[in-house]
Amino acid sequence: MHREYYVNDAGRQMRILALSIWIRYLQLLNVDIKVPAKAYVGDYIIDIAKKILKENDKKFFADKNNFLSWLSIQKNEDMEVYLDGCIEAMQKILGMENFKIILRYGIDEILSDIQEDLKEFGVEYDEWFSEQTLMDKGWLQEGINLLKKHGTVYEKENALWFKATQFGDEKDRVLVRANGQPTYFASDVAYHLYKYNQGYGTIIDVFGADHHGYIRRIHGFLKALGKDPDKTKILLVQFAILYRGKEKVSMSTRSGEFITLRQLRLEVGNDAARYFYIMRKPEQHLDFDLELAKSQSNENPIYYIQYAHARICSVFRQLEEKKLNWDFSNAPQHLNRLELPIEKTLMQTLSHYAPLIETAAVQYAPHHVAHYLQELAANFHAYYNATHFLVEDENLRDVRLYFIKAIQQVIQNGLSLLGLSSPEKM
Repeated sequence: MHREYYVNDAGRQMRILALSIWIRYLQLLNVDIKVPAKAYVGDYIIDIAKKILKENDKKFFADKNNFLSWLSIQKNEDMEVYLDGCIEAMQKILGMENFKIILRYGIDEILSDIQEDLKEFGVEYDEWFSEQTLMDKGWLQEGINLLKKHGTVYEKENALWFKATQFGDEKDRVLVRANGQPTYFASDVAYHLYKYNQGYGTIIDVFGADHHGYIRRIHGFLKALGKDPDKTKILLVQFAILYRGKEKVSMSTRSGEFITLRQLRLEVGNDAARYFYIMRKPEQHLDFDLELAKSQSNENPIYYIQYAHARICSVFRQLEEKKLNWDFSNAPQHLNRLELPIEKTLMQTLSHYAPLIETAAVQYAPHHVAHYLQELAANFHAYYNATHFLVEDENLRDVRLYFIKAIQQVIQNGLSLLGLSSPEKM
């Protein structure tokens, strides 16, 4: 298995990022210039600009008049067109080498934060694949040339189009814009061609739910390239909506209003953050209640599961404190003593664990494990509240301790599969 993070470090959004950082840099040098609408704002952009200023002083300075003189677009024009004009002016003033230096600062700082946060979150990748690599190695052009060879592209309005409708898509897709810039779609073609050339039997793409329309076009260009589209499985993940109680937390990347994964981890803890993301199907909406995730109550599912594990640990600590004996080898001979209705229910629940793990793996559905652990924990808490384990009858004590040890092991195994801890005290 090879896990790869696809880094979008090429294309128009990256040029907007570079412009946003540079304007903040100029503002730090007291240049009276405003950040264009639809550029990126927020403290993280200012922090990157401060680092550039500290390490480069006035190397990238330009006065306001110099900047405006390069603009061929007026502010009352279409804002997206104006934004592109600002980027072009920046590139002319600084030159492409300096433009790339500022962009590199932005990419490196943001990517470093992402890598650090994911590592602390227990998510590590074998490779961080740069989209820019597709251009640098000529793979993007290779993908376009292969589509041309198969007769599935055409030119219209000075742009290059893929005949996506021939392969089930709702409309044809632009590969290269009229200005010569390749689209994200062209990068998708090149990247998937690269992955297929690696010889993998199965490729799993994880997309945001807003990319639902990509499924048909990706399978379409794979067919056009002569590749088996069934090798690629596309999982759609809904965005999480954060709440504090009943109040929705507003978030927007460009406006800089968002809660980072780091902030989320620090506020609710790694385990709660991971579990709340895992407990829903990827394609289901997730309303993440920050207050619930921090609560130590039965309503908080991860607390409830971990508390079941901690309770079992406490029983064995009491066993030692009371200096009672427990004969593990004696227990299997007395399994018939487990005759309470809740014990039979727990036995049935335990028997479902192995097939459930297989189902979760085949369906790429870890939420099955999360739901199972909730059920097991709920049944155990009912058992704990209604039953004594450290009884005088040694045979009954042995088999009940044997039984809850098995429950403890399954909870621990399940939590471990989900990347969660199994605390012994809570």
